[in-house]
Amino acid sequence: MRLIGAFFLLPIGLWAQSFEIREYYPADQKQVKEVFYVSDTTTRTLDGRYTSYYINGKVESTGFYREDTATGLWHYFFETGEPKYEGYIKKGVQHGPWRFYYENGNLSKEGAMWEGKPYGRWRYYYENGKLKNTGSYDQKGLAEGLWNYFYEDGKLKTQAMFKEGSGHFQEFYPSGKLKAEGHKKDGLKDSTWIYLYETGLRRAEGHYRQGKQEGPWKYYFPNGTLSAEGNYKNGTTDGKWTYYHENGTLSSEGAERHGQKEGYWKLFYSNGLLKGETVFEDGNGEYHEYYENGQIKTEGYLKEEKRHGNWLYYYEDGHLEGRAVFNEGKGDYVGYYRDGSLKMKGQMEQETNIGIWELYNEDGSLAGYYRPYYENDQPLFQSMLDGTLATGPNLKPEYRYRQKRWRYFTPKINEFKGFILAANPLAMPFGQLPLSGEWYTWDRLGHELQFIYINNPFFVSQSDLDLGRLATRGLALTFRQKFYHPEGELGMYYFGHELQVQHETHAVNVPDGLGQRRTLQAQENRVEYLLTLGTRWVQNATSPGFTLDIYFSLGLGYRHFALSQPEGRASFASLGQSPLHVPWRLGFNIGYVFGKKTSFKLWPDQ
Repeated sequence: MRLIGAFFLLPIGLWAQSFEIREYYPADQKQVKEVFYVSDTTTRTLDGRYTSYYINGKVESTGFYREDTATGLWHYFFETGEPKYEGYIKKGVQHGPWRFYYENGNLSKEGAMWEGKPYGRWRYYYENGKLKNTGSYDQKGLAEGLWNYFYEDGKLKTQAMFKEGSGHFQEFYPSGKLKAEGHKKDGLKDSTWIYLYETGLRRAEGHYRQGKQEGPWKYYFPNGTLSAEGNYKNGTTDGKWTYYHENGTLSSEGAERHGQKEGYWKLFYSNGLLKGETVFEDGNGEYHEYYENGQIKTEGYLKEEKRHGNWLYYYEDGHLEGRAVFNEGKGDYVGYYRDGSLKMKGQMEQETNIGIWELYNEDGSLAGYYRPYYENDQPLFQSMLDGTLATGPNLKPEYRYRQKRWRYFTPKINEFKGFILAANPLAMPFGQLPLSGEWYTWDRLGHELQFIYINNPFFVSQSDLDLGRLATRGLALTFRQKFYHPEGELGMYYFGHELQVQHETHAVNVPDGLGQRRTLQAQENRVEYLLTLGTRWVQNATSPGFTLDIYFSLGLGYRHFALSQPEGRASFASLGQSPLHVPWRLGFNIGYVFGKKTSFKLWPDQ
């Protein structure tokens, strides 16, 4: 028995045996890189303590392996020897409590991991040890519930309520006043966000999509008046932008494309007079600025919206005031008295005077050196001398792209614009009364909003209907966009598209078996999108008058049909009830055009 027992113990001892392996950095094969244990020198299956080292000999990490899988408590260190992070691993993934450290030894964050993902309450810290933010994660590793974020002095900075990693955020000033509010999805802003001044007045508002600004945005001055408005596309300005003075008057307007000014831009003084203009192409263009009396004040070239090349500055009487040579927004300026003698020299960055300036007397002698500083956007030394140094425009470039655009969206000089009120009383015998209003621009564009009152039969009440006869009551609302062609013998042909929403209540009177009648009902809701072809005749295409519109539409729609009483199914069998359907319409209306020609002036009246 002893021999047999020894025979079986031998392989057990061999199975449990581990072999130590040391690996070295290749430089001199003296500095240890790793020390670990394997259960089999052939397969080198890790089993036992593992330690790795930096090239300076300091421990980099230490922990355990079981059957080639990391497990148990692991420690990681900076090259200085200070702890970096530490925690538990189960089956090769983080599982259990973990702590992370800054290189100065202070705690960076702490919490639990569940199968490699953060779980439960976590706390994050600033490098000085102050709490930075805290909140909880669900088992998927997504933020859940209330999270608080703090300034370094401990005051609340942001508060968010999460659900599955997405949350509603509120940001605060150190005073506790609300600063911003909106929604984040997967860590990116993805909703309408509102920004506020510390006074509580609105500062900006607009929409984000996947962290980038998208669609219309508005900005406001601290007094609450509108500062700027325009559109973003994929995070850059795109489309028409309008800027305002703090008194509410127009400051500038123009188009942006891919974040650069494009087309004709105009700037205005706060009293409405033209201040400057330029035509941009990919952010480049000649700029001209004027005094309020219309005389030229400044002219030069803009490259990527920065001053570039030779710029000239004039007194209000037309004499040359100065010249500058710019390179990507920075330049050297030389100013003159009206007689042409030297007045000043210095450097400019865009429209701002910078650095040390030399100022001269009219006899040519040096008056001194000055460092300009600004009050109300004007260099202070201007008040010491006769004349002023033009500070240039704050370029916030009329909305016109230089490249070719679709003719339907290109304004014309003296084109007729009007509003059409229309109806079709001849539709009443068919159970409808359409009423519409259309914003109309002669031979290019129309936007129509149509309201349809549905009452079929139109002149008979429900109580007077014969047994078994269907009646329908409801409303429909249609938005239609039309693209008009120039007027021909058969009017102005157009194509377009429309979106209609419609609600109808169907009813039928049936006998109740007791010699009386009762009413069964069904509800129908439809959403339809259709393509439209039509033609419009007008009494006079460029002045008010009567008009006739004939059109045909075909499209695709979705229907929701619901019976109020289940026993009424047979009574409404003649009605279409399938969710998807193909709607078509042949219609006309008669209306009257109100409006007048519009004039466009490039130059203001003097």
